[in-house]
Amino acid sequence: MFIEKTYSFFLIICYTTTGIEKRIPVAFTGSPSWIDSIDESQEPPALEPPLVRDEVVILVGPDKGQTGRVLWVARVDGKPKFAIVSLNYNKELQDSEVKTFNYAWLARTSSSSDQLSKDALCGFVAACVACSVVYPIDSSKVRLQTGRSAFPKAEEGGFLALYDGLLLNLGREAPNAAMLLAIFNFLKRAIFNWVLQLLNGSLSNATLLRFAAMVPAGAIADAVGSTVRVPFELMNKQVQSGRAQNFSEAFEVVFSRPGASQFYFASWAAILVRDVPYGTLQLVFFEFFKEFTPAYLEPLGFSLFAQRLVWGFLAGLFAGALTVPVDNVSTVVMTEVEGAKEDSSVLDLVKGAASKIWTTKGFEGFFVGGLERAGYYAPVACLFFALYDTLVNLF
Repeated sequence: MFIEKTYSFFLIICYTTTGIEKRIPVAFTGSPSWIDSIDESQEPPALEPPLVRDEVVILVGPDKGQTGRVLWVARVDGKPKFAIVSLNYNKELQDSEVKTFNYAWLARTSSSSDQLSKDALCGFVAACVACSVVYPIDSSKVRLQTGRSAFPKAEEGGFLALYDGLLLNLGREAPNAAMLLAIFNFLKRAIFNWVLQLLNGSLSNATLLRFAAMVPAGAIADAVGSTVRVPFELMNKQVQSGRAQNFSEAFEVVFSRPGASQFYFASWAAILVRDVPYGTLQLVFFEFFKEFTPAYLEPLGFSLFAQRLVWGFLAGLFAGALTVPVDNVSTVVMTEVEGAKEDSSVLDLVKGAASKIWTTKGFEGFFVGGLERAGYYAPVACLFFALYDTLVNLF
């Protein structure tokens, strides 16, 4: 009786919050007959039990051999009893189905370490492609923020000069993207399933819980990724702003000048202030649009890849626009090396950068490069997430 009530409550939650009801077969209006006969001692035949969002294969029943992704795991007395699974695209039906299965009928198709590796590799490749395509936009933004013209003059090298520092940018973005997605997906799943266990599988506020789990997961993942990103970004900014001509000069400016360590950690703090909110917002926005826009995009004829482009574009646009002021402050901190005092604290440098912007450009100075930032991150996130989501579902 308890399981039947829990199952019915799940369908109500799905109907009111997630839109899954559009894909759940009509036959699931009552309790599946096999629920009453679940053997409490049964365990899924896998080395690691399937969790929410894991890829699984169906081992028993008419859908044996099909694969899909777990949307929900219902528990009774702390033990998993059944799972809602979104099956992969069925060519015969020309559609994807969402079905309920005995939890013991499911097995994960990959281990946690396999998933981590796949997320990291797909994130790395997607970042290399996306950043290479839109890098000139980022260069134009940095030139504007440091008081130069958006486009290099002929004597500066013309349009090709906008690609100066591209390898440094890839060194900044690709490893960071790999770590960001691998850690984010791992923590998101771990935090969510940990909360589910605390709530004994309660279906109340399911959507809110999932998105709440993404916030700490995204913040931690971005902070960890910054250990790789910060050194390359500092050197990249020197090249883009014209304070260094190549890698060796940029390295000298960042790491070999008097007070270099103070400058480095101040810049790191400035980057964290900017990028932790941006990285978290970008990931949460992507998951938000991924969940709630298909109901509007599918009737318009958008293919799955086209939808991924839209999700990424909107995620980058909103996250980029909301973090323009801190981007300006962090850019000034990272490039104004000559004026920094050796005994300046991190807070002093950040306050000094903000004060300089206010004094020289006024309030609107905090929004300089806003269009370019949104214009950079919208297409880069568009390409990045579309490529990542496609690659991670292919392998």
